[in-house]
Amino acid sequence: MQEFKVAKIINDYSLVINAGEKQGVKKDQKFQIIGKKGKEVKDPDTGEVIGQLDELKGIVFATTVYPNMTVVQSKIKPSPFYPDPLPALKSIQAAQHSMYTKQHEALNVDVSQITGGFSPEESSPIQVGDTAVMV
Repeated sequence: MQEFKVAKIINDYSLVINAGEKQGVKKDQKFQIIGKKGKEVKDPDTGEVIGQLDELKGIVFATTVYPNMTVVQSKIKPSPFYPDPLPALKSIQAAQHSMYTKQHEALNVDVSQITGGFSPEESSPIQVGDTAVMV
């Protein structure tokens, strides 16, 4: 499992991680943003460590991949349907397109670290330096 770091917080749905094409990142690749490392979980029969439950701060997907960095964004959530008041005046394709708008789910980021870049109670906010795990 490859681990990278959050290098920049663009806004509450876009981050930059410190890995890109040269590190094997591909568009639409999924990453988990991990906070605190959890305690080890052991198999009750063998006593073998079978993993750990880390703090999961968010899930993001690669949208723009550069050689050594990647812009990642939260998933798009469905928007409520708002009927067009004049659908007869538009083409069918335009009317269908207006039924939904793309909105990203907000990530719980440390707002003091939002620096821009382009146009929960128990979980701590995402911060620069958090781990981004390629899934």
